[in-house]
Amino acid sequence: MTSKMSKMRSAFLLLAILLSTWTASAQEHLKLQFNFDHVSGKSVTDPVSGVTAQLMNEASVVSYGSRHVLDLGNGTGYLDMIREAGAVVKGLADFTVSVYYRVDKNASLSGAGYFLWCFSQSAANTQTSAPYSAYRLNAQRMATSTGGWGSEVGMETGAEATKGKWTHVLYRQSGQQGELFIDGKKVAQAAGMPVLSKAFTAVPAYCWIGRAPFATDSYLKQTLVSDFRVYDTALADGEVATLAKVADQIEQDYRYGTPGDFATLQTAIGEGQAFLSSATGYAPGAVAKMEDMILQAQMELKAGRASQALIDQYVSELQAVTTTASAIPAASCRKTTSTVPSNCWPTVTSASRRRGTSSAPTPTRRPTWRHGPRRLSSAAVVRDRTI
Repeated sequence: MTSKMSKMRSAFLLLAILLSTWTASAQEHLKLQFNFDHVSGKSVTDPVSGVTAQLMNEASVVSYGSRHVLDLGNGTGYLDMIREAGAVVKGLADFTVSVYYRVDKNASLSGAGYFLWCFSQSAANTQTSAPYSAYRLNAQRMATSTGGWGSEVGMETGAEATKGKWTHVLYRQSGQQGELFIDGKKVAQAAGMPVLSKAFTAVPAYCWIGRAPFATDSYLKQTLVSDFRVYDTALADGEVATLAKVADQIEQDYRYGTPGDFATLQTAIGEGQAFLSSATGYAPGAVAKMEDMILQAQMELKAGRASQALIDQYVSELQAVTTTASAIPAASCRKTTSTVPSNCWPTVTSASRRRGTSSAPTPTRRPTWRHGPRRLSSAAVVRDRTI
């Protein structure tokens, strides 16, 4: 553990050195930065531009160690960067937007909306009105329009954003060439992107983090946001890569920034151990998964460093795996039905590798299929423990 922490400290020191090599150059091009360090009530001030944004509805600023981040909540929370931020954006030709986010692994990104940021001349755009520039997470799409969604020009990966980890997204535009980066990797690009200083016919007054510029679209929920930046230049590849590396540091702060209350974790571990002590006749795969989860939780408990967010995650997962294990009796793994529950078969996980064991014996051969594609013989079920 000490060796691992030493390596992590060295990595973060190297990252700080890399940041310092380009900070002076990039700083002069930095026009907006909401790092959430300057908060008073519902007001969030940008130390670069002096713009004071407003936390709306359930949105709040929370801390993980020394880092402050925007928490959008689970309703209609968002950050209103107000018209003054739009005045900055309207004057841009070449530009870069950089931000870090973490979508909860249980959050939905299905359907219309889920915008991470937008700069818009209207609060409720239609197919033909009005100009906007925005990025949404349900398709990881960056687009700019000169008038309504029917005039969008943009790029996307087409897939939902990754959940359950801090991610860096950066969009840069030089002339009309736009490029989208996720965690430092270019994932999409497009020519013919509208130039913002020409696309906007007036100052975009609706400048939001977490809200769509469309009346009926879903708000972005259960998402944390850190260090939103706008530059008046297209950052170089090296600068993009350096910013992307910070995501790992934010994840570390999120998981271990400030130790939480371990009482609930201790209780959840005890309940899991009590279940296992009398767990006979349950699917071996589900039981093995639960054993592994308890081992991981015990390691965090012993280290005593986990944040409240990480503790809550472990408690939730322990409760979920207990429910799953108790719902799959081993008898269901022997039934000659068309579907065999996936948790019938144990898997080797990270923790079981660390302890050098698995609850499953080494398989002697693949299962024998009889009288249909998913019908197992009883002998085959007993022998097969695929790992």
